[in-house]
Amino acid sequence: MTDLFERISFYDKRVLTASAQKRADGTYDVTLKLHAEKRYADGDGKETAGSMDDWIDVGVFANAPSGKERDQQVLYLQRHHVTEANPSITVTVEGKPDEAGFDPYNKLIDRVSSDNRRKVTL
Repeated sequence: MTDLFERISFYDKRVLTASAQKRADGTYDVTLKLHAEKRYADGDGKETAGSMDDWIDVGVFANAPSGKERDQQVLYLQRHHVTEANPSITVTVEGKPDEAGFDPYNKLIDRVSSDNRRKVTL
């Protein structure tokens, strides 16, 4: 809570890679290689590094027939405890994955939010 209300906190969160393997039972193992960095700023704009110890949403989405993000089916959306700069997370989903996201709905302040999602390679 301190990071949200008492400090100026922001993040650099990115999906570096997102890949999936189809399993014999028809589900998919989706592996995300991520980057996570936290920074603090004081009232004068001076930045300092923060340590990652945060719960951040990880999501996997099916393709929307309309092609619009708002119409994507959520296959997986759970918070993960992130404590390192380059975590790798594998989840299993029941539908064919199209896109994966790290803080996919941009709940945390991120200077470049366009790299929080990536197409999944099969």
